[in-house]
Amino acid sequence: MPPTTTFGKDYSLEITGHGSTATVYHGYDPFSDRDVAIKLSRQPIGLEDARPTRKLFYNEAQSASSLVHPGIVRLLDAGE
Repeated sequence: MPPTTTFGKDYSLEITGHGSTATVYHGYDPFSDRDVAIKLSRQPIGLEDARPTRKLFYNEAQSASSLVHPGIVRLLDAGE
């Protein structure tokens, strides 16, 4: 399947799920030559009034980075 959108260095291939605050895409990282999951906020987190959403995402990323389990996706990168 050809890439549809780029997110930084990664390519989005398709939406795999969504919730009330975020959408998750199946993507591909050409640098590491592997499939990735890309989670994006449904609200623009670069805006001043989006600080709570930005903090939520970074807290989640910090928590997820310490988890190691075969049933949990490993966090490789976080950013805006």
